[in-house]
Amino acid sequence: MKTIAVINQKGGVGKTAIAYNMAYCLHARENKTLLVDLDPSANATKGLNISNDEIKLSTADLMTKKLPSFLEINAYDKNFFVIPAKINLALAQREIQGKTYRESILSKQLNRLKEIDYCVIDCSPTLSDLTVNAIYAADILLVPIAYEDDALEGLADLFTVIGEVKEHHNYEFKILRNKKDPRKSKTNIYIENKLLPFYSNGTLLRTIIRQDEQFNQAKIERKTIFHYAPHSNGAEDINKLTTELFP
Repeated sequence: MKTIAVINQKGGVGKTAIAYNMAYCLHARENKTLLVDLDPSANATKGLNISNDEIKLSTADLMTKKLPSFLEINAYDKNFFVIPAKINLALAQREIQGKTYRESILSKQLNRLKEIDYCVIDCSPTLSDLTVNAIYAADILLVPIAYEDDALEGLADLFTVIGEVKEHHNYEFKILRNKKDPRKSKTNIYIENKLLPFYSNGTLLRTIIRQDEQFNQAKIERKTIFHYAPHSNGAEDINKLTTELFP
């Protein structure tokens, strides 16, 4: 199983929409795909219109007690599985704080799911124990940044935590540019200049996700971009992102 964690401690960068749309795109390419909502705000769960009544196994269960089984995991679509979040994930986060080797809980649980090809983890916008678990479990760490003047704020702290958690582990680190609006040319140039150091080391992805109102409308309708607007710029860009990360 290849595991990718979508992470940024700065909110509003489009992290969650990228996570569940990329997961759906992977599934649409005939891969068995699992989406794990590891954010107590449960935005990925809401984005896929999964209600509490439908949830058999939540991420709170995953982190504290239950061993995952395909009989318990929500099937969103054929070969697309979701472990959703409930508000009790915040309580689960407190429960794991005193556990030994708490950073590896998620990794051990996911390793039991041998049938899965790809796992996408949507992280909370904090460097909590839950996020550390996602970092530990991931083969690829995807950091979306938006075209805003404080786009790189907090990245230094994130790099430090990743370096400590992934010490002696092989992993890829990728930065994704998101929400590019061609009308904001000065801001775009400013951000591109800030990202120059990341061009040469292969960290910066070629794919750029364009600003697309269809993403917002899909979120309101609680659908993936592929269900709401399959021919939109957003759908095209998520396809390109998925191909670049998993050629």
